[in-house]
Amino acid sequence: MYVRPESQRKVYPVKECAATILCLATVLACAGEARADRRIFAYTYPYMTLPGGSFELEHYLDLGLKGTTTAWEGPSATTLQRDWTHPTWQHQVELEYGITDRLDFGFYNVFQQDASGALQFEGVKVRSRYRFADPGVHAVDAGVYLEYVYFGDMMEIEQRLILSKILGRVEVACNAMVEEEIELGPKEWEYVFTPSLGVGYHFSPGFAAGVEYVGRMLIAEESLAYYASYLGPGISVAAGPFYWTLAAEAQLGRHSNLAAVQIRSLFGIVL
Repeated sequence: MYVRPESQRKVYPVKECAATILCLATVLACAGEARADRRIFAYTYPYMTLPGGSFELEHYLDLGLKGTTTAWEGPSATTLQRDWTHPTWQHQVELEYGITDRLDFGFYNVFQQDASGALQFEGVKVRSRYRFADPGVHAVDAGVYLEYVYFGDMMEIEQRLILSKILGRVEVACNAMVEEEIELGPKEWEYVFTPSLGVGYHFSPGFAAGVEYVGRMLIAEESLAYYASYLGPGISVAAGPFYWTLAAEAQLGRHSNLAAVQIRSLFGIVL
């Protein structure tokens, strides 16, 4: 997820800090029924949608860490990042609704919080996801995803193709994502291409683990700014209406203005 540098962002202070980390891993690790829309990858969407008529609340917690050596430091920051000891957190709270068994809709509120600062309102997102058929009808299960982002002085349109396949206990998901980012005021366009691939194994209905690759290519001012790659492990636990997924991915290159490690926690509950 692209987050603008501190100097370029407009923030909207919240009077009281309301960030709460839900530590339910021990409970969720108990055996439970796997949910159809459960996400075992932190960044790569599965093709399954929320069942029609049901609601889900999801919380995303994102952290980007850059290294403390000179090789990792740079004059500008194009993703959410701080040093190891003073991180900045991004919180996204999504309310999701299943319009039909194949079409769902989500609304996000996005917040940002410095390690010792107050929670600040960043903006809103709306999105929809559609899958073309039931699982196993085609050789590869496919879906599409569309999202609109408004952050006051920036808006973004995201399109995503979702491909997925479950073979026994093995789950594979691949996303091809394109974002158009528009800075308002003096209009500036940027294009971001983000391929991702996750391969996971369901050890039980309540526990899965896997590895995920995420790439990011930025085109700004009609030229390639960079292509960065991230790779790392993740785990996912589930019980009843709950699931929790945690992933940490290291940058494979040395793009000094990007996070060296990106971490995401994703918690969901069917209401």
